[in-house]
Amino acid sequence: MALVLLDSTDVAAALLQLTRIADTAAAELVVQQQRLSVERDILYTLRYGAPAVSLVITATIEGQPSLKGKGHLMVTLKDNQKVPLSISAVDAKGNAAPVQDGSVVFTSSDPALLTVGPDPDDAGNQLKAVATAVGPLGAAQVTVTADADLGDGVTTLTGLVDVEIVAGQAVSLAVAAGVPVDQ
Repeated sequence: MALVLLDSTDVAAALLQLTRIADTAAAELVVQQQRLSVERDILYTLRYGAPAVSLVITATIEGQPSLKGKGHLMVTLKDNQKVPLSISAVDAKGNAAPVQDGSVVFTSSDPALLTVGPDPDDAGNQLKAVATAVGPLGAAQVTVTADADLGDGVTTLTGLVDVEIVAGQAVSLAVAAGVPVDQ
């Protein structure tokens, strides 16, 4: 076995060469990762269409035409009513686009005024919910979020429904009498 001694100039040149090789390998890895990312996006678009960029919210109150809004909707509910809500995700051109399974969440800003839960007629459908007035009058907001990235990342889409809760139709009269006084 032979022992080779290198002087500092040889060591510095070898280190410089190794640094160049490592830099080249790192640059090639970045290029390969970018290429794979582009290929993944192309395959995604071919399989699922363009990714979702917004939510369309639909609310249907019995006896009234359906209300529809892109990302934001306003609804007036009587204190004894509920309203089915549904969402659909759309791409930049308005075409239907998928969202990540299990990512849709409906929440109420004030559960004392308005509750939100799964649609009992279609409980397994994450795109549907029912907002129910609890009783007190006031304003609340339903927020719905969904993940438009079908891969490992997260692209959150948000939709809002402003709900004003008003008194329902009168169903009885309350009669009050004052304190009797002499005539």
